[in-house]
Amino acid sequence: MRYRDILFSKNSIFFSVIFIILIHFFLGNFDYKVVPDTQSYIDATIINDANNSKRTPIFGLFLKALPSQYQYLPIFHFSFLFASIYFFCKTLNLLGFSSKFNLFVFIVFGLSNISLFYMPYVHPEIIANSLLLFGISIALRYANKERISFLQILVFGFFELIIILFKPSFILCILLLPLIYFFSKRAINGFDSNKKIFKNTIILIFSGIVFFVSYSALRYIVHNDFHIVSYGGYNIVGLSATLLEKDTIPKLQPNHQELAEKIVEKKEQFFRDKKLVNYHGMSSVLSSKDSMLIGYFDIAARNYDVLSDIGKLSLQTDSWVEFNSKMQSFSIDVIFSEPLSYSFYVVGALSRFVGKSLVTNFSFLFFLSIFVIYFILKKSITLKTEKENFEYYILILIALFFFFINLVPSIIVSFPAQRYIDAGGFGLGLIPSFLIFSILNKIFDDSK
Repeated sequence: MRYRDILFSKNSIFFSVIFIILIHFFLGNFDYKVVPDTQSYIDATIINDANNSKRTPIFGLFLKALPSQYQYLPIFHFSFLFASIYFFCKTLNLLGFSSKFNLFVFIVFGLSNISLFYMPYVHPEIIANSLLLFGISIALRYANKERISFLQILVFGFFELIIILFKPSFILCILLLPLIYFFSKRAINGFDSNKKIFKNTIILIFSGIVFFVSYSALRYIVHNDFHIVSYGGYNIVGLSATLLEKDTIPKLQPNHQELAEKIVEKKEQFFRDKKLVNYHGMSSVLSSKDSMLIGYFDIAARNYDVLSDIGKLSLQTDSWVEFNSKMQSFSIDVIFSEPLSYSFYVVGALSRFVGKSLVTNFSFLFFLSIFVIYFILKKSITLKTEKENFEYYILILIALFFFFINLVPSIIVSFPAQRYIDAGGFGLGLIPSFLIFSILNKIFDDSK
């Protein structure tokens, strides 16, 4: 049997899924794992208790509805993720992608970091990223239509809200999913300017905003708090505690100075106790907080969780809503008082996010290494056709979507933890995988 018949046969996807299942089984990914965040999702289902409102209740309600506690959650995760991959593949086929490429798509997502490392977690990461993949597919299908109905617009906005409820850091989907529609629709139409495309994009954005604001209003009625989740104060406090030093205190508003003094005092104590990596005077190059942030961000990464806990001193006496509001106001004051340090923090966080999303991305490196080996052996590549240019454009658009929806919140108001980096690299493997697919397809065609 020829290699082409094996690689591109109708059963290739089936065998690839079996192969991926075996890898997950070998890694123990079908045995659920309770993580530190799990209980907070359960607590969020107590709707009438504002102190448990740091999470949205939807994932906790989903967990409570599961039979046999969490035993079958990894199986559900696997099935739901692969359903989203299958739907995505069929969407690409509608846009003109070869069905032979589906095999590569299954490998990219099935062996992604998100899939390999988070499948067994009692955590919404797999569901949220699968929903995002469904959302991208819906946006692409809308772009392939002549017109979008009012019902489809409502479905789009409601689906965006569901995505955000499972993972609030995906809030940018309100803007980015309509942009997927906009750019892919323009590509499908040959990049012709069309006011109707722009109008539909604005309507889709507005639909997402309406559903988001409606939920936020309901949250305000229940908890006296507009946040869809307590994302602002809770997450940004680690950032502000990183920037805060003794000479920052006089720059702050009077009502924030007492808390700032407590945080600085605690930081200095933790430096002495070696619970924090002390960068002061570590070397002639690493002489200040700013040089640490821009050149040695890994030190900030190691200190972040401890500093985040230090910043939550006020939680001992405040309700959750009061704490969130206070810490958000305090953190914004610190950032505006230290604009240069904040810009260095963003640059350092950006370098960490970009670097790790590439060099720790299994499926991306897998296909990239195959391409490098081929290039070294052959030393020449002639591929591009007009159809392939369109397909590369769509895949790059999708890869950038996953990248930016995770990048922006994690470096602007939070910290680029590995989970956000892995989610940001979720679609990057599509690009080298399509390159390998194109090479193999040309080789097999030429060998006929």
